[in-house]
Amino acid sequence: PLPSFRLPRHSAFAVLTGMKSSIMRGLFYSLALAASMAAFPSGGQDLLALSVRVHGLTSTKGLLHYALYAEGDAFPGRRTARFRDEIPIDRLDFAFTIKEVPPGAYALILAHDEDGDGEIATPNLGNFFSGEKVGVTNYSGRLFATPSFERARFELRAPGQALEVTLFPTGLF
Repeated sequence: PLPSFRLPRHSAFAVLTGMKSSIMRGLFYSLALAASMAAFPSGGQDLLALSVRVHGLTSTKGLLHYALYAEGDAFPGRRTARFRDEIPIDRLDFAFTIKEVPPGAYALILAHDEDGDGEIATPNLGNFFSGEKVGVTNYSGRLFATPSFERARFELRAPGQALEVTLFPTGLF
C-alpha cells in the first residue's frame, strides 16, 4: 500500500480525508491505477528518473515526504499524487531520485516531518518560526496559502533531469 501521513485540517495540504471503508479504499486504488495506466500508456514511452536536491534542512531527524503530481491531478491532494513516498533523512545536504516517471508536466511538494508523527506542524502565534518545513517547486518562500499547480509546474523531458527545492517553515493558515 501507498504510505500516507496525516496533516492538520488547517494545513494547505490537508484537502481530502481517507475513505473509511476498506471496500471503498480498494475501489479507489483500483480506479486510480486504471486511470494512471490510461494516462500513461507504455507504448514506446521512455520512463525517466527525476533527481531532487533539497535545500533548507536544519535537522536530519524525521522523514521527508514527497508528492509528485501530474497535470490534471487534484493539486494539492493527499491521495491524488502520481508518486509519493517518505524517505529517512541521513544528511543536511540531501538528494533523492524518483524513478520511472513518464515525461510530462508535474509539480512537486516536499514536507519535512521532523518529529516523525505523520503530521506537518504549523507555527503558533507564540512562535512564528516553530513549524516544520515544506517546499514546492518554483516557490521561493514561505507558503501562506495553498500553492497552485500552474505556478509549481515544471516539464520533465530529459533523462537525468534535476530539480532543486528549498524548504521553508509553514505559514499561518
